[in-house]
Amino acid sequence: MSFSKNRRLKLEQLGARRMMAGDISLDNGILEVEGTNDNDTIEISYKYDDGEIDEVLVVIRDADGDIEKDRDYDVEDVNWIMVDAKDGDDTVVNNTDINMSADGGNGDDTLIGGTAADYLFGQAGNDTLLGQGGFDYLDGGLGNDDLRGGDQDDQLFGREGNDTARGGSGNDLIYGGDGSDSLFGEDGNDTLHADAGNDTVDGGNGDDSLFGEAGVDYLYGRAGNDFLRGDDGDDRMYGHDGADRLYGMAGNDWMYGGNDNDTMYGGDDRDYMYGQNGADSMQGQGGNDYMRGGDGNDMMWGQDGADSIYGDNGDDQLIGNDGDDYLRGGDGNDRMWGVNGDDRLYGDAGNDYLYGGNDDDQLFGGLGADHLYGQAGNDELDGGYDIANYDWLDGGSGADRFTQHLKRISPISFYFVSTAYLMDFQSAEGDGIYYVYHS
Repeated sequence: MSFSKNRRLKLEQLGARRMMAGDISLDNGILEVEGTNDNDTIEISYKYDDGEIDEVLVVIRDADGDIEKDRDYDVEDVNWIMVDAKDGDDTVVNNTDINMSADGGNGDDTLIGGTAADYLFGQAGNDTLLGQGGFDYLDGGLGNDDLRGGDQDDQLFGREGNDTARGGSGNDLIYGGDGSDSLFGEDGNDTLHADAGNDTVDGGNGDDSLFGEAGVDYLYGRAGNDFLRGDDGDDRMYGHDGADRLYGMAGNDWMYGGNDNDTMYGGDDRDYMYGQNGADSMQGQGGNDYMRGGDGNDMMWGQDGADSIYGDNGDDQLIGNDGDDYLRGGDGNDRMWGVNGDDRLYGDAGNDYLYGGNDDDQLFGGLGADHLYGQAGNDELDGGYDIANYDWLDGGSGADRFTQHLKRISPISFYFVSTAYLMDFQSAEGDGIYYVYHS
């Protein structure tokens, strides 16, 4: 075969021509729908005969609402629906109870599932994915997406971009992905992962598990017995109602237990922990932590670092552990242990027990019949300015100082205002009594 040197191939320019309509076909029970690169609306619904479902109808409309293509098939022949919307700002609506997978392609798409299980992929663009009924899988892809699960146990993935995901009813699994996301579990026992970015995670009703992961995250447990984990970043965690567990992990975290009996672990760095209502348990772990028990009989451990611990209301137990700690019981009959470090312990109101532990501690009983034990080290023990109750002061080993309070009744005479039993007073060890005079 030979060609003339002067023969040329004639090419037709197609760029200005309108795209052809999409395609609709049925193959082995799979209804395949292909859109165009324009802004399509694809709707799958039922046709009825005498009130009974008879056929599955597929309609593809263009951006002006005109029908580009439609097909109908016997309902018994359709087992699955597959939609490829292609590029463009597309809308796909499944008004059936047949499982569907839909790919939005590039563009700002709206994909709406039916009452069965749907698999919706937004791909690139700011997409809206609605699962409706069924056990749905929603994947936003690139862009700032809006995902809503529906009534069953759904899986939602925001991926890249600043996404909003709502699980709806059911026990949902939600991942925010990269970006600053807003995740809402709503009803059910949900698991929410913020992933990267500064995220807001709200469990809603139910016993939820919330993970902040990277970034500065806000975690809200709401109703139910929730699990909140901040991970990296300076996170804010709120348990709200229910017996919640809060873990700050790395970063300077703020933790609020809310109502009921909560458990909190600060993790690394300096954390701020507030038990609020209920009998709460708190551990500061690493860092110089700040802890407040609130109402209820609370148990608090400072652990590593120079911690500040306040019992507030209730009969609380405060343990400083390592570091130079500051412990304050507040109202109630409290027990406090400084353990290691040069600690300061204040019983405040109530009949309190204070144990200094090792090193040089300062113990102040306050109001009430208090028991102060300096234990090892050169300690200072002060039962308080209270004549109505007797305090028990035991310095332990070391050169301890005991404080007594006197009130002036005339220019030359005083009487004791604090009444204390001084136990283990050893002048040979360097123990002494320090008098404080009050006018």
